[in-house]
Amino acid sequence: MKRIVAILAAALIVATSLAACSKKHMPKSNITDELTRPFESTVSIKYKDIDATAKIAKQAPGYCKITFASPEALQDMAIEFTVDKVNIDYKKLHTSFKPGSLPGSAVSKLLVSAIDSATQKEGVRVEYKNEVLLVTGKMEENDNEFVLRIDPKNGNLIRLSVPADEFEAEFSNFVFIAQ
Repeated sequence: MKRIVAILAAALIVATSLAACSKKHMPKSNITDELTRPFESTVSIKYKDIDATAKIAKQAPGYCKITFASPEALQDMAIEFTVDKVNIDYKKLHTSFKPGSLPGSAVSKLLVSAIDSATQKEGVRVEYKNEVLLVTGKMEENDNEFVLRIDPKNGNLIRLSVPADEFEAEFSNFVFIAQ
């Protein structure tokens, strides 16, 4: 009898712990849906020998705007991605072209492409590791693998890596925008 009570008590403790954990963490099934929500963030980018800081504003799937703050050579350059064109504004210059004509290795395209690839329902793996949700998969553009780290408590992006391209982006001041 004592053994049965001990087993039931242990089962109750485990069940309570699991219920508490599930309330603290975003369900894995909602990750790709969360990534389609509009957000803004400051992003520190390391790409090969380039260090840059930018603000990213993702309004909807297929639309994203990146405005560089540094380095000085890129300061105030704004790159706007839409489904059918890319607009670049830099000082008094403006140009537009088709998304496919932007080189896949361009810093802004790597950032946008990896985030968009993470929103795909298929071909993306999600796992909880070291108190972080890891979303991994291959980018549609160049088939390179990406790793996106997400805070499981609030869905905020933490870091994006594309190792084959020597690309790292760290997010700060991340906020979801009301629609």
